[in-house]
Amino acid sequence: MTANNGKDIAELFREINALMKKRLREQLHGKGLTPPQMMTLHLLSENEPMRVGDLSDRLKLAPSTVSSILDRLEKNNFVIRCRNKNDRRIVEIYLSKKAEELQDSFRQIIDQFMQTITAGATEQELHDIRIGLQTMRRLLMKEVEGE
Repeated sequence: MTANNGKDIAELFREINALMKKRLREQLHGKGLTPPQMMTLHLLSENEPMRVGDLSDRLKLAPSTVSSILDRLEKNNFVIRCRNKNDRRIVEIYLSKKAEELQDSFRQIIDQFMQTITAGATEQELHDIRIGLQTMRRLLMKEVEGE
């Protein structure tokens, strides 16, 4: 691959990421959540309880950034922080009842978001996107495994 191809691909990823964040932010606006907050709630719904470090690893964000996200979620009664009974140094994060009740609606927002984005694509275009993304994932995994 030439350096130009790499730059083109990197630029496409940046543009796609920015567009998806913008569109998702618009979808979530009425719920009072940001995309990172939504991703945090989604991770907790599948893996609670979690610690800040675990969330940081999974979200690929700095622990300080995750702490700020959790502060806002806690302020809005979406999460609860509890000290571990066996080790008081460990703080575990749980979904609140409010967040649990909204989980189905969050999933619907994400599903609707992806359906809206892909609605204008042909079956062939969707197939090509899948193949391209799978190839990129394979290449990235090979690169990570080779480190």
